[in-house]
Amino acid sequence: MNELQREDYNILVWVKAFCDRENINYFLYAGTLLGAIRHQGFIPWDDDVDIAMEREDFDRFDALMAQELKNNTPYRYQSRQNDKYLAIEFSKVRSDILKIKETVSKTQKGYEGAWVDIFPMDRVPDDETLRRKQFEQVNKYTRLLRIFLLVQETENDKGAKLILKKTMQFLNEKLYKINIFIPILMKKRYKAMTQYRDVETSCIGDLGYLYFENYDQYNTSIIERKHIKEPIETLFEDEMFKIPSDADAVLTRAFGDYMTLPAEEDRKIHRIETLES
Repeated sequence: MNELQREDYNILVWVKAFCDRENINYFLYAGTLLGAIRHQGFIPWDDDVDIAMEREDFDRFDALMAQELKNNTPYRYQSRQNDKYLAIEFSKVRSDILKIKETVSKTQKGYEGAWVDIFPMDRVPDDETLRRKQFEQVNKYTRLLRIFLLVQETENDKGAKLILKKTMQFLNEKLYKINIFIPILMKKRYKAMTQYRDVETSCIGDLGYLYFENYDQYNTSIIERKHIKEPIETLFEDEMFKIPSDADAVLTRAFGDYMTLPAEEDRKIHRIETLES
């Protein structure tokens, strides 16, 4: 493990102990689940940790963790519980030991330090048409929130696109706290995400992720609930952690031929900057 991965791992071990203590059912998710199966630990180029849990577990985790870390020790909790302008619909547990920061819009605060992402997995309808409709509802609100909160220029932006992004960034940074549409959109997004929470569906999906551009991409996140009702454990670095009972089915849906390493140019990481001490 490199220095950042080691700090991510320390947070993960602490979060695992918290979940076990509070009887909250979590599981390794996305690239972290892939790393556990393919590498028995971190994907070598990965820089964070992803775990997930069903919505009812997440809502309890969210409330309890906000209290557990209200004094920001030993870690810091980043959530809509303590930041109403946070664009993400998931949460993060952070350590401030390493002087790094995710590169995000200036409307988004508290993005310093190593982190573990915690994703709520919401129930989705079994009917494909209704499932697609739910995603499109959520994605509509997410796209608008990205415009109001997450626009930022990149090194690839040129000409009119760069000017437009700079203008939008400037306006967002000045006006986001008085933009009356932001809290309305967040409420509508949450309602769309959780509309099936009391329905006994067979699957859950990651409706909180911000960057699914279409339904096909989102569909790779769908997990059968039976795979997480009785999770198993596997080794991730030095300790055992919970994973779905059929990790192969989950990973095949998400990544296809997941045991084959991607081309070097596809080994993507987050945009991270080093902060001055």
